[in-house]
Formats: sequence, C-alpha cells, structure tokens
Amino acid sequence: LGEQSPAEETFFLTTDLCPAHRSRLVKTIVHRLGSGLPCRVVATQCIEAGVDLDFQCMYRALAPLESIIQAAGRCNRNGKYGSYRPVIVFEPDEPGRLYPGDWYENAAILVKQLSACRRIDIHNPEDIERYYRELFKRAQDKAALTEALENRSFSDTEQAYRLIDNQGVRVIVPYEGEKALYEFVRAQALQTGMTPALMCLAAPITVTAFARRLSGFAENLRYSKRGRPGEAASDYHLLLPQCASHYTGDMGLQLPEKATYDWMWKK
Repeated sequence: LGEQSPAEETFFLTTDLCPAHRSRLVKTIVHRLGSGLPCRVVATQCIEAGVDLDFQCMYRALAPLESIIQAAGRCNRNGKYGSYRPVIVFEPDEPGRLYPGDWYENAAILVKQLSACRRIDIHNPEDIERYYRELFKRAQDKAALTEALENRSFSDTEQAYRLIDNQGVRVIVPYEGEKALYEFVRAQALQTGMTPALMCLAAPITVTAFARRLSGFAENLRYSKRGRPGEAASDYHLLLPQCASHYTGDMGLQLPEKATYDWMWKK
C-alpha cells in the first residue's frame, strides 16, 4: 500500500508502536479525516476499541463476529457519509496459521459457515444470538481447565483459562518523538534498576513483545534494590544499542526472525 500511495496518506496502527507514538499518529489521522484529506490506515485490533475514528470504507480480515462488529463501528461512525458505506470482510490469502488461538480461529470459521448459509446482519440481535448459541454449543473446554474447575483450584484455573496465549514482556523503545524521555529512563534503569516510579514514567515508550523473540536483541532489566539493580529480573527490557534501528517510525518494533541452521562450520 505504501508503494502505491504517498507516505503522508498511509498509516499503520499497532501495539508494536509505543503509546506516545500511537497517540501522535491518531491525532494526525483524525486531522486528515476531519479535513477531508486522503487517509489510508492499516491496523491491528488496537483500532477496534477506544479509538474514535470514522472512515468511508472498511476492510476487515475474517474474524469472530464481535471483532467484525467492533471494526464496523469505525466505518461511517458519525453518519456523515450518508446512510450506507461498505464494510468488506475478506479471507486473507496467506500461508500458515492466521489466528492467535483455537477459540479465535473457531469463531472466525463459524462466521464463514453461517454467512454461507444466510447473510449475517450485524444489526439484527437474532443473528448475533444465532452466532453465540452455535459458538458455545461447539465449545469444548480444555481438560486442564475442566479439572481445575472441578477441584475449585483458583490458581490452576487462572493458568488454564487463556483465550490467547500471550507470554508478553515489556520493551522500552527509542521512539524518536520522546528521545529525551528514553535517554533518561534508560540511564536510570541501568543505574538504579526498575522502580514503580520509573515504570510509570516509561509507560509512554513501552511496547509488549514475546519474550522468546527478544533473545539477542534486548537486555533484561533488574528490579531496584537499595538504589541499585538487584538480582531479581523484571519483565522490562531495553533494546541493545546496535538494535535500536528495529524500532522504526512507520512500523514500530519489528524484530527479525532469527536465522536457523542445520549445519556446522567445518575446517
């Protein structure tokens, strides 16, 4: 899309952007939409709640019905584009698994199956009820969850009850728009370790990433103990100086996949 449209007309909204970065982009998008300027936004689910944007047209990848309804709420939101504007739900033509978990995938497939039999009207409570009745009729709890519930074990239930498995940790990123804040937080974290006050201060320049992806790219910060970094590792990380370029102005935090080899060096 960026190759076919001017850079100032195309935007990417994702939680790979830190909150300060995302807020600045949203302000730019709101201004362009309000001024009638061309504006094309590619977004993850972060656009589906808590963001008051109003587009003339919406394309949404196949998803659970509740996510489609949330996305549709960003199309002709204020009714200023007339009585009808299109929301197109499409199935991505991509290899590999598209969805973050079994529940999400099963719900998306159900939407496809139900719409093949009869068009789903997202404004019709009966269609929404039909979707949820079928979804929960097909649902099957994991054995570990069922056992935890029967044993009334709150800790085991918490571990087993995860709709999406997300082992995320926090990464403090060198966002160009908050460079002074980043340098201050970085210096303090390395000197004193992470404190509650420093965590709050770092929130605008913090993103969440999978821990397994960070090896070799980021340094794990320690919790503060008596004004110095202690032995206990926190869930906060800093990008290594040589990896700062992995946080970009248009895509946010983009860590490359590590190369894997099935051979060894030989003399």
